[in-house]
This record gives sequence, C-alpha cells and structure tokens, in this order.
Amino acid sequence: MREGFTLLETLLSIGVVVIIIGLVVPAYIQIGNQQRVSTGADRLEQIFSQAKDNAQSGKKDCTACACNTAGELPLIGWRVNVTNGGGTYTVEGVCSATDYPGGAPVFFYSHTENFPAGVKAVLSPVPAFPVMFRTGGQGIYPPLSGSNVIKVTVSGASGTTAKTFTINGAGGIQ
Repeated sequence: MREGFTLLETLLSIGVVVIIIGLVVPAYIQIGNQQRVSTGADRLEQIFSQAKDNAQSGKKDCTACACNTAGELPLIGWRVNVTNGGGTYTVEGVCSATDYPGGAPVFFYSHTENFPAGVKAVLSPVPAFPVMFRTGGQGIYPPLSGSNVIKVTVSGASGTTAKTFTINGAGGIQ
C-alpha cells in the first residue's frame, strides 16, 4: 500500500484550485466595483435632494448673507457643481443682491466631496452653470425648456452603471 499523493494528483488538485480562484476573483472585484458606484450614486442623489430641501426651506448662513442688517443679501438658492466626468462635487448656498448668475454672489457652506475611487458622474446635457435649486420652489437654474431634464449618470471605471436619475426644470429628482 502506498502513502501520500502522486505528482499527477498534486498537480491536478492545484490546477482545480487555480481555476476556481480564477473564476471567483473577477466576480468579487466586480461586486466591489458595483458597490462603490452604488454608494457614490446614492450619495450624489442625496446631495441634490439636500440642496433642494435647503433652498425650499430658505436655509442660509446669516454671517455670509448679513441677515437682519440693512445690507442683507437674499438667498437665491443652493447649487451642486459636479465635475463632469470627474470624481468630485461641491454643494453650496448662494446669496446675492441681484438674480443669479449676475451681480456678485456670496457662496457659503461650500463643501466638496470625492466620489469613491474609480467612480465618476456625467450630466447630460452639460449645464452651462452648476445646477441650482432656487428658493420657494422656483425650479432650477439654468432653466430647462419644455420637458427637458438633466440626466445624471454615475458609473465606474469598468463602465458599470449603478444609477441614473434625472432632475427636471421644476427641481424634481427622479
């Protein structure tokens, strides 16, 4: 009776293990990519919703906008600036004595975040200015004509699209 394994049995066992690893690792990497894209998309949609809520509620920084003084600047809205095709976005409030984008707007609570590694967002059509939710439910700036929407697509380096949502001219996020 022999003890141990032959060279052929050992090589076959190693081959089977390598094949299994070769099948499992790419699937695991893909799941990680999808999770990063999904996290980035959810966070960006949350940022747009937060900006809309802040504009509708009239939330502003009284230090920046000189509240309760003769020179008080009215809140124009809250805007989200997405680096189109890039990995960052910024949310900030806007006060101004004249209608946006004219005059000398004062920006406050300027907060920039990065997407997870390998995640980017694309807005289509690319707006001329950051998307701003105007106060009092006045919709967004830049204005959209007709039934047009801004389509926001968040994807990963591998081209995996986790989420697409739209922003309509009235400021609705779907």
